[in-house]
Amino acid sequence: MDRSAAAIQPAVSRGLSALALAALATGIGIAPPAGAKDWDVANCGAPYDTLRFAAEEGTWMSLDVHPSGDRIVFDLLGDLYVLPIEGGRAERLAGGVPWEIQPRWSPDGGKILFTSDRGGGENLWLMNADGTDARAITAETYRLPNNGVWHPSGEWVVAKKHFTSTRSMGAGELWMWRVPEGGDGVQLTKRKNDQMDAGEPCISPDGRYAYWSEDMSPGSSFAYNKDPNSRIYMIRRLDLETGEITNLVDVVGGAVRPEISPDGATLAFVRRVDDRSELSLFDFETGAIRPLWDGLSLDQQETWALFGVYPGFDWTPDGRSIVLWAQGGLWRVDVATGAPTSIPFRADVELAVAQPVRFSPDVSADTFPVKVIRWPQPDGRGGYLFQALGTLWRRAPGREPKALFDASSEFRFAPRVSPDGKRIAYVTWDDRTGGTVRTASIDGGKERTVFARPGHWVSAAWSPDGGSLVAQRGASDRYRGRLWDEDPGLWIAPADGKSEPRLVAREGTNPSFSADGERIRFLRRDGDRTVLSSVDLLGSDRRDHATSEHARELVLSPDEKWLAFEELWQTWVCPFPEQPGALDVSAKMKAVPVARLSRHGGGDLAWSGDSRTIYWELGPELFAADVDSVFAAAREAAAEKKAEAKAGKDEPAKDEPAGDEGEKAGDGDDPPKELPGTDVPLVNLGWDEPADVPATDLWITGATILPMDDLSRIENGVVHVVGNRIVAVGAADALAPPASAHVLDASGHTILPGFVDVHAHTGSSNQRVYAEQNWAFLANLAYGVTATHDPSNDTQMIFAQSELVRQGRLLGPRVWSTGTILYGAEGDFKTVIDSIEDADSAIRRTAAWGAFSVKSY
Repeated sequence: MDRSAAAIQPAVSRGLSALALAALATGIGIAPPAGAKDWDVANCGAPYDTLRFAAEEGTWMSLDVHPSGDRIVFDLLGDLYVLPIEGGRAERLAGGVPWEIQPRWSPDGGKILFTSDRGGGENLWLMNADGTDARAITAETYRLPNNGVWHPSGEWVVAKKHFTSTRSMGAGELWMWRVPEGGDGVQLTKRKNDQMDAGEPCISPDGRYAYWSEDMSPGSSFAYNKDPNSRIYMIRRLDLETGEITNLVDVVGGAVRPEISPDGATLAFVRRVDDRSELSLFDFETGAIRPLWDGLSLDQQETWALFGVYPGFDWTPDGRSIVLWAQGGLWRVDVATGAPTSIPFRADVELAVAQPVRFSPDVSADTFPVKVIRWPQPDGRGGYLFQALGTLWRRAPGREPKALFDASSEFRFAPRVSPDGKRIAYVTWDDRTGGTVRTASIDGGKERTVFARPGHWVSAAWSPDGGSLVAQRGASDRYRGRLWDEDPGLWIAPADGKSEPRLVAREGTNPSFSADGERIRFLRRDGDRTVLSSVDLLGSDRRDHATSEHARELVLSPDEKWLAFEELWQTWVCPFPEQPGALDVSAKMKAVPVARLSRHGGGDLAWSGDSRTIYWELGPELFAADVDSVFAAAREAAAEKKAEAKAGKDEPAKDEPAGDEGEKAGDGDDPPKELPGTDVPLVNLGWDEPADVPATDLWITGATILPMDDLSRIENGVVHVVGNRIVAVGAADALAPPASAHVLDASGHTILPGFVDVHAHTGSSNQRVYAEQNWAFLANLAYGVTATHDPSNDTQMIFAQSELVRQGRLLGPRVWSTGTILYGAEGDFKTVIDSIEDADSAIRRTAAWGAFSVKSY
């Protein structure tokens, strides 16, 4: 096999067609062509470059042998090719933007079954043997199928259907569809849970048995770093007549990608042997396993392999050879001897490559915008109170924000204004002495410690009369450390700090007092649901008031007549009824009216003292809504909807049938129009903060320097640093420091530019309270990483720390991040994207906090 550079001959030309990859990579900024009603994967409107080259090797290529044995079909870079079985020049059957893989000839050789996303997501497709007349068999929009294979009758196909729950690493089931009609499909196997995968089906020549590989490792959840040398996967068999399932091949090293021989006597499969993947044969009569060839590329047993643990391969019709991909090429392996023979090929590849969307953040500006404004709320005097840059701030009317405490003191979090507007309660954190709960006057004076016992305090709230505080003592974490971890729960103390706090409940977050001050409200988890509960002041008589599958904040108004909640990143409000049980809360509930507040997302919900106004934040912006006005607008929208429905009854649209059917189409029973929420803030609390620029004028001499511009090195080099910039690099004879310079002799050392880690998970503290110094930042600096990009972290926490680094209060590399990923699986932080508007809103939400990149998960 030719592995030289000449094996790939690239040629690039400009084009104006579309590439689905552009939408996948950026998630935003791409709209369908003007006038288009539906998204077209092959024509999404993005500019692209056309990449042409001749390929003589490829990666992860699935293939199938024609029933005649004279040719094979394979996938390469998302296109399908046909090739004489002896090798030679491959002919492209299916190309263009759609991603098309896993081809399988029909039993009569006249059709090809394959997996394609040309309809928007992976489905099973069928085309003629010459690549014409492509049409979909399945029409799944969520549980997407792949790895389709034919039933010997040619009338059915079997494939793995993928299911996800709370983790995107899901599980598979075998389903069967009629050809060519398709339909919803027939379920053959049932997944044992939502995280242990199963797939790679094949059918016996007589059509009686279905075989597949399944993750049978211990436990019920997917785990990284499993040991393939014990057993992860096994091959199982389903009797399609009786429904009996048998564990067929269960061996050390696992067993994946079953492929049965034409005579049904032997099963070929892939197993792991030490650090190699090996092609093996299982004899049905004796149960003996014979190793055939250990030249395979490494399988994917340890990871999550949605499209299969090894690429599909096939037997020749005479059963004497197995044709497969390995080591970048195509091979024919003799079944008797195990001898491999290379099948040379040359494929003329033509790919549409989207022109990338690039951004250029200013990495060394003199100032930076403060965007991470948390716990914002009116201060009762026409101004606002909030937390940013590790401390508390107050913005008086007509003034710039003012820090209430000295920047060198401990961090402060979670401020709450007292009912009379004179004092604030908050929690503190110090890496050396732990956290406390304190109060101070509204301008930061007369600070008083109420909960002095060191702990991981999270938040505090006032009683209605201002005489007491309830606070949450949380758990430790690996960033703040494991000290002061005892007695987590909800604690009460007099606000004057003169009496010892007492424990009320050992569970709960976000504590607050009831309207009469006689109960403590809090959030707790019950399975996969968030529950708003309360107990009396002695910690007894627990009552549940509201429960939700997807809401993470549930905040009652002071008069307990309204409930605001944050669900799937958006904020909502509804009337709250007095009832003995818990209200099942969601944006789609029918029990009570519900109105949307936010347009692009929000959180940190807070009520005005009179319960008429609800506040929420998004980045530096504080939003507000008058509850009565919100529901008045909702009623107006409902009336408009009814009027439209009545007009539809009186005069059916041209494309609607008249008479009874026309009345049914416009009967007005649909829910009222959803108001879009507001994107107009009450106030922007952010500002431009001076960046930390050290007063440095340093000359580093005598070192060996590895510059970035070429592969050379500079012996006895000099680096000149001014402020936060390297202003000059050169040899000592060309770059000499002046006599008065501050010189650091680095003789015997090597200097190279700092590393940029573009996939750096530096982590962050829990419970919204971050450490004064993140040890992960220090570890990165120690290993020469001076800039990080974290593609998955808590949005507020990572950008809060990024701003502290830029301010100079936190030592670390420059920090960028996507913030919280756009999660597609189930859970209370998933992101629902069903339209370009949803995508735009999701990007605006993370960008509001400081993101310039996005990770769709």
